Amino acid sequence: MKRAIAGCIAGIILIFTTAGCVTTPLSRSVPTMRPIPLHSDSSILARLNGQPISEEDVRQISGSRLLRVQVQFYDVQEEAINQLIEQRLLTAEAARYGLTKDELIKQQVTDSVGVTEEEIAQFYEHSDQMQGKTLQEATEEIRSRLVNERKTQRYADLMSRLRKDATIEWIIQPPVVAVDDGNAPSRGPQKAPVTLIEFGDFQCPYCGSSRPAIAKILETYPDQVRYVFRDFPLPFHTQAMKAHEASYCAKEQGRYWEMNQKLFSNQQALDLENLVSYSQELGLDADPFRACLDTARYADTVQRNRIAGEQAGVTGTPSFFVNGRMIVGSAPFEHFQRIIDQELSK
Repeated sequence: MKRAIAGCIAGIILIFTTAGCVTTPLSRSVPTMRPIPLHSDSSILARLNGQPISEEDVRQISGSRLLRVQVQFYDVQEEAINQLIEQRLLTAEAARYGLTKDELIKQQVTDSVGVTEEEIAQFYEHSDQMQGKTLQEATEEIRSRLVNERKTQRYADLMSRLRKDATIEWIIQPPVVAVDDGNAPSRGPQKAPVTLIEFGDFQCPYCGSSRPAIAKILETYPDQVRYVFRDFPLPFHTQAMKAHEASYCAKEQGRYWEMNQKLFSNQQALDLENLVSYSQELGLDADPFRACLDTARYADTVQRNRIAGEQAGVTGTPSFFVNGRMIVGSAPFEHFQRIIDQELSK
């Protein structure tokens, strides 16, 4: 189910909600991808007066729509397979001890989960989520939250152990899009085994809300992931185009990522005056920076990135590609982690 909100949509994929800003493509483009087989008899899907209609013909007509459906189809399959794996592993583990599955979970996950008063006080002291409440008023809410977090961690630890001891073979393969980095700014080792490419918009709130997940990815995988940011300013975000140009003007003076962060931290104030002000806050030479913006020196660079995104099937922001595997919308770190770990295990 999707709900339009001021040009932005939220869609449910798997067990979490993704959100993003969407737009109408500048041109009908066809992603280059390794498709999920749609038919058991080669690539011919139909015939008209004896003439074949192939999967490639369908992709040319459907453009990025088919890719998005294939990604969602794979995600649903993957979720169902993981549920079946968990159920069967839990059932087998319970049988070893003469227990039912529910009894095993009660014994190893839910029983004897305690939280001390000291831990509650520490959470209250360091959290800004209990504003307006005294410690006494917030105690039970904090206790419930900490208990649930520990139960979740216990369950994750149990499943990790059971999966480690099992032999799991994945037959299905995800759809993969051929998308390069376009020589865009990047962080992480050049030859990292996983490349994470984001097509983003500095004015898109969902791109802004993705910053914690990206930061955690770079912190968790410092040697395994290379992160690339490519421009995809949306036409209804009227300040986005100039903001993206400003990031390259800052790059001329060696401060691209600092400007990238500054722009995402000030998404409601990206007019020209503020862009110049941010350059001064970052210690940039104001005159060359302003001249760079005034002449639209990097407008073509930004536009090329957007076109490359459309050719890869991007219709909204943020859109990510993990070694070509597409993630649409703002997703939690855990979703990225699962896909990155799968890629690293290959």
